[in-house]
Amino acid sequence: MRRGAPGAVLPEPGEAQTSPPVCEVKFMASDACGNSEWPGRRSIPRLYVLAIIVAAMLLRLPFMRGDLTDHDTWRQTDTATIARNFVADGNILWPRVNWAAPGPGYVEAEFQLVPYAASLVYRLFGENALFGRLLSLVMTCLTCLTFHRLAHRFFDPWAALVALTFFAMSPLLFRYSRDFIPDPTMLCFYLVALERFLAYLDDRGWTSLIASAAAMGLAILVKPTSIHLGLVLAIVAVARMGWGGLLRPQLLVFAAISLLPPFAYYLHAAEIHFAYGNTFGVISGGDSKFGKLSDCLDPLLVPRLLRIDIQWAAGPVGWLLALAGLIAYRSEGWRLLGCSWVGTLLIYYLIVARYAGNEQLGLHYHLFAAAPIALLAGGGLVALVERCRRIRFAGLVVVMALVLGYEGLAAGLIVTKKPHRLFREAGAKLAELSSQDDIVLVLSEDVAGRPEAPNNFEQPDVFFHARRRGRLLPRDRQTHEGLEQGLSYGPRWYVNFDRFNDRAEPTFLPEIRRRMREVFVGDGFEIFAVIRSR
Repeated sequence: MRRGAPGAVLPEPGEAQTSPPVCEVKFMASDACGNSEWPGRRSIPRLYVLAIIVAAMLLRLPFMRGDLTDHDTWRQTDTATIARNFVADGNILWPRVNWAAPGPGYVEAEFQLVPYAASLVYRLFGENALFGRLLSLVMTCLTCLTFHRLAHRFFDPWAALVALTFFAMSPLLFRYSRDFIPDPTMLCFYLVALERFLAYLDDRGWTSLIASAAAMGLAILVKPTSIHLGLVLAIVAVARMGWGGLLRPQLLVFAAISLLPPFAYYLHAAEIHFAYGNTFGVISGGDSKFGKLSDCLDPLLVPRLLRIDIQWAAGPVGWLLALAGLIAYRSEGWRLLGCSWVGTLLIYYLIVARYAGNEQLGLHYHLFAAAPIALLAGGGLVALVERCRRIRFAGLVVVMALVLGYEGLAAGLIVTKKPHRLFREAGAKLAELSSQDDIVLVLSEDVAGRPEAPNNFEQPDVFFHARRRGRLLPRDRQTHEGLEQGLSYGPRWYVNFDRFNDRAEPTFLPEIRRRMREVFVGDGFEIFAVIRSR
């Protein structure tokens, strides 16, 4: 045999010619459909895959503490508080927070699978929020294994390993996989749903379909924003089976399994909000994440979205590779999946534009982008190597060094972030001064009123660290009326933060000192005992 164009095998003179193999439209790598073996080995030991994943997880461990004072503290302490409350009341359908006293604290929230699982660990080994963070790491390991299976559908083994490395070290995944939050678990179910659905389209088996449907349902239960994946699945299904395929009994079963349990649960969660008035802004109200038409028409929205994803997904070089992969890499089903996934994410960003367009509010809304960008970047690297065979090794090393160097630098900045100790110190001192059943009023860093939407003004940090229950006083309600409302809940203590008093009316602080007795002054906070009227 002799070789002509890259990837083509020509017969020797006199040798019988055979017809080229016919490529079925499958979501599985096939040399006959355009994938060339890269860089020359058909398989790699599974140990290499595990080594990449284990190394990436070990890099996440430095400075990981159970005090929840580094990144995303309010989200982590809310999750940890719900886990703590599940130990006392283990009904997963009735999550409780500590910022809604004197009531029981039942709250409309996503399906609290992660804090419930953490509470089971607490029962065995004692309460420590570090267990919740380690649970996120375990789920991220499974996410990486699933991503590798997905990448292996399009790439030869070594290219799949490179894509896995890009994904495992993505700054987005790196940051949130260290947090005690539900997002890493959601992403695991999200990718399992996608990978198993592609498997179903190839083998038409019930096992793959049921696994995908169950994973899709769990992803929506844990984070309802993951429902956008349904559009991607519908597009690839129509491409394979036509529009009529969406009405096949198997896909109707898929829809029932993946949508009915979340629908039932979120109806129940909305009823909790109507009954008790507490919400995370999931479905029925509160801090709405949906964008308005003015948000979508904002000419700066798309540049902001791109900047966030470029900065946090894989860096500029990684994004250039992803663009090259979308355009230049050839594989059956590749461009269909890539374009539908990226296009669906853009639609999703526009729907939740209020949060997705604000890095401070909604960076975690971009976590979905880590997987497609890493997958496309792997395809771009393969395309680059195939088109530059003379500099294959050198180019591979340079490009990988640029991407992984950026991701490594971001990882270093994430793990070395200076802790936020203000709320922890205030909570620890409050625990010393107060009794277990005392209700506390805490000044929140957040505001209650925003021009674009209502706000929940959550700030659970102090309550978590103090192991106390109470209410929050929004930063923009430091008025006589706001104080009266806060005191109507019967607090014994008030925690004030000097730097949040910038929104206080002139009479607010004098009124505080008239009606309360200052018992402790810390570095940036004050604790007052409420003087009970006789």
